[in-house]
Amino acid sequence: RKDPPVFDGTTRENRASKPGRVARWTKPVVIAAPALEDLAITLRKRLGCEEFSEADGPTVSLEYFKSGDPNTKFNWQRVVGRKVVFLFDTIDQARLFEQLSLLQALQGFAVPDGEDEGTKWKTYVDRGRYSWGRASHITVVLPWYRPCQMERMSRWAMCDGKWTNGD
Repeated sequence: RKDPPVFDGTTRENRASKPGRVARWTKPVVIAAPALEDLAITLRKRLGCEEFSEADGPTVSLEYFKSGDPNTKFNWQRVVGRKVVFLFDTIDQARLFEQLSLLQALQGFAVPDGEDEGTKWKTYVDRGRYSWGRASHITVVLPWYRPCQMERMSRWAMCDGKWTNGD
């Protein structure tokens, strides 16, 4: 039995710099936080993305552990080797960590072999029985919004030499 090769190069040499074969002929996958789902639906239609029924399950599942920490899961078969458009919610600060963790996971994740399916525990890493998957290209979209206060919304005027936005 041969020992697996030891990586002795740079990260740049280890990562593909061009989209994979799958990304050339598949439509992108659009992922969004719940608050941006309406925008994601419109974007999916305009990009001609594949549509999945409720029976197929969600692409991303946002659940929580008993501790309140995010337990973000994604359907790896829908994202591996494909372009991903990620609509990032910057308004709901409670979702920041779960979005960042999903973004990091999409950059590279272990894909276990079929033998690990029937077990409760993840044994594929110790056995070395997995391949490495990742999205081929991730575009993060930060929708711009202008945080407003009332004085920005009302009309300002000069009154007795002073600026006011009074009645």
